[in-house]
Amino acid sequence: MIKEKVLYSLGDITIVPSAVSKIRHRSECNVFYKNDFRQNSKNNQGEYLPIFVSPMASVINEQNIHIWNDNNLIPIVPRTVELNKRIDYAYSDVWAAFGLDEFAKYFNDKEFVLSKNIQKNMRIRALIDIANGHIKYMQDIIMQAKQLAKELEYDIEIMAGNVANPETYKLLAEAGADYIRCAVGTGSCCITSSNTATHYAMASLLDACKQLKTQYHLHAAIIADGGINSYSNAIKALALGADYVMIGTTFAKCFESAGEFIKYEKPSKDYTAYSLYDLNTMRWNSELSESEKKDVIKAYAPLCKTVFGMSTRKAQTMIALAQGKKKEDIKTKTSEGIEKEITVDYTVAQWTENFIDYLRSTMSYCNFTEILDFVGGPDIMLLSESAKQSINK
Repeated sequence: MIKEKVLYSLGDITIVPSAVSKIRHRSECNVFYKNDFRQNSKNNQGEYLPIFVSPMASVINEQNIHIWNDNNLIPIVPRTVELNKRIDYAYSDVWAAFGLDEFAKYFNDKEFVLSKNIQKNMRIRALIDIANGHIKYMQDIIMQAKQLAKELEYDIEIMAGNVANPETYKLLAEAGADYIRCAVGTGSCCITSSNTATHYAMASLLDACKQLKTQYHLHAAIIADGGINSYSNAIKALALGADYVMIGTTFAKCFESAGEFIKYEKPSKDYTAYSLYDLNTMRWNSELSESEKKDVIKAYAPLCKTVFGMSTRKAQTMIALAQGKKKEDIKTKTSEGIEKEITVDYTVAQWTENFIDYLRSTMSYCNFTEILDFVGGPDIMLLSESAKQSINK
């Protein structure tokens, strides 16, 4: 049966400014959440942007976690990191990604949890990182993990998903999920929707989830995950009601991302990016200004890296190796992701600075001084095809 409802993507909508804004300057707008995602970083104020860094192996690794934190972003350790290390991260209050069976084994087993010297009021953070969040088993293991945490008097924050049905958001929230990743197949390295024909356009999905969240007084944060390939898309998602956005390929274009450098031109200046930047520690070797870092990137243009989806055979192999499997014993499934070459365009700090300014500008247009009020607050309207062409530059 065909349901007679048109679904809209982020490109189909626009944010309408307030008739009158009392905000005189965008600097009056606060774009940070007060949180305590302090994960071994310089960010000691507990202030974070509403952005999770996608747990993609070509974006984040153990060496560059500090960079995302230092720029007020929230990183998640990917499944390609060794299993024991991911467990230690999660039990140390650092977001880490796990498969369904991994989560059930290491967060629902009372004996194992007790072996981690769990203490009262201690907090664990874990992402159940699978594409199909509609599986009933996911709801079951979330409820079990929450019940065990209640029994032993510790806290576990669970991120679940991905979902492409608003009702699934509701079910996962009622099961106890604290954060839910919304959207399937919208990421630039994901080909799930194009091959499986399962999809729910992002703008409509976020709007429907927000309505359910409000109607049923659900606490689970909505995360717009996939296809956030511009500053405007990130801001639109927040305006629709997403509490956070999750960004992958856009961050893969950062100089400091975990992706492998594959192409560059020899610069005219007498320096090399490799002498200024330590690829092992993911740190700049000298105190360069952001302007000087831009010069380094420009000097090597075109500077390219690789990015790949976490459902590619390459990622599947890396995940299996991280679980301790031998390479000859690994069997991969049909790929639902792609690998591609991308151009390095900016540093993490440069992208973040731009995002902060753009978000503050939008909030000032719409008369919101606080990010908590902006989320789901502005008026949204649909765009005609000609209107889309006039603003997509």
